[in-house]
Amino acid sequence: AKIRPDMGVDATDLSVFADKSFDCAFSSHTLEHIEDYTAALAEWWRIVKVGGYLVLYLPHRDHYPRIGQPGSNHDHKHDFAPEEIVEAMRDIGHWDLIVNETRTDGMEYSFLQVYRKRVDGLWHERWKDPKPAKTLGLVRLGAFGDALWLSSVLPHLKAQGYHITIYTQDQGEIVLRHDPNVDRIIKMPDYLFDGLSLVQYWLHEESKYDRFINLVGSVETRLLPTPKDFEFYWSDEIRRAVMNENYLGAVHKWCSVDQEPRVRFWPTVEERQQAKRRRDDVSGPVVVLNPAGSGQFKWWPHWAAAAEMIAARGAHVFVLGDAPFAPTGTPSERVHVIGRAWPIREAFAFAQLADIVIGTESAIVNAVSFEPMLKIVLLSHSTQENLTRDWTETVSIAVEGLDCYPCHRIHTEMFACTLDRDTRAAACQASIRPEQVD
Repeated sequence: AKIRPDMGVDATDLSVFADKSFDCAFSSHTLEHIEDYTAALAEWWRIVKVGGYLVLYLPHRDHYPRIGQPGSNHDHKHDFAPEEIVEAMRDIGHWDLIVNETRTDGMEYSFLQVYRKRVDGLWHERWKDPKPAKTLGLVRLGAFGDALWLSSVLPHLKAQGYHITIYTQDQGEIVLRHDPNVDRIIKMPDYLFDGLSLVQYWLHEESKYDRFINLVGSVETRLLPTPKDFEFYWSDEIRRAVMNENYLGAVHKWCSVDQEPRVRFWPTVEERQQAKRRRDDVSGPVVVLNPAGSGQFKWWPHWAAAAEMIAARGAHVFVLGDAPFAPTGTPSERVHVIGRAWPIREAFAFAQLADIVIGTESAIVNAVSFEPMLKIVLLSHSTQENLTRDWTETVSIAVEGLDCYPCHRIHTEMFACTLDRDTRAAACQASIRPEQVD
């Protein structure tokens, strides 16, 4: 279709959206085209949640031809400098100006501003705050457990005097948001651009820090490949020879941290109190059972039978996280199938108070890996050397006599996983019987 620039929307009227309904509003090279730009700013600000962000990217009048000059844009209504937008925003709301950068490298001729919404009646310009003496950027993408491994190296890096910025995704931000050794979290999208563009992005970010550690591929790909990685298709002998390395030790090595590993989850006071209330609601021993991890190959099909056997001994069994298959009957009163009803941080906090934690290779067992209670871990694609070698009070159970174990693979698809005929679970999990954990 032919481009018609006269077809547009009214950026000063977003009434179709409710107040405070967006985490972020972003505008690039738009505001200078709007006659009543303060009305547009006010409308964009209206739809941003408290704690959310308004991101503005605008041509800088000192680096782009002004209205009427040769080479100027005939549709521009304004020539902006950063301070003009700051003054306009003071009349619109209260905020913290986190980023205020003039960008003129390469083909750029603009300035970038990021306002974080606050409602305490104050303004702050964080970008003016004194810069830390030593800065470190640390990249760790992936799921809950992947991010938890960072907690083992963070206190040692913090002791070296670094201001620490973590690049992670949604799940990583959730588990690390209250770690006292983290100064800042930059949350990456779940689906990242790939190839050269991603490399260029990391190189751009690396230039901002005194030290930059990128853990992408440090465990995944190198020790746990997926079907998109060529290493996934190596022979069993080669994978077992090359990939039988401790995951947490690999993270320490990549971060140049020699100290002993110790994973720790940091709940808030409120999360601790809530976990204690839930623990106090039942009498007797409490067993947390987490029968599934991040994928079908980590599903344990016998969890319901095991839960009933443990409950028959007088314990209360709390089934947390994914449950791969529903029990065939109604659970007894001592078996509490919570599933995902509790947010993951609440599940972690509760597991810290359990007497025993039983699980597959999952985030919950990782969250308590160095806590004092007994842990029973049902290994799937990993060995004891890989995962639980240094954990405290831990019993690891692995299938014996199965040719495909250990596979050292992340099965995002199940074509290369040996399935149990009866349960359709991974054979390495189906072969572990309930009696082995009772």
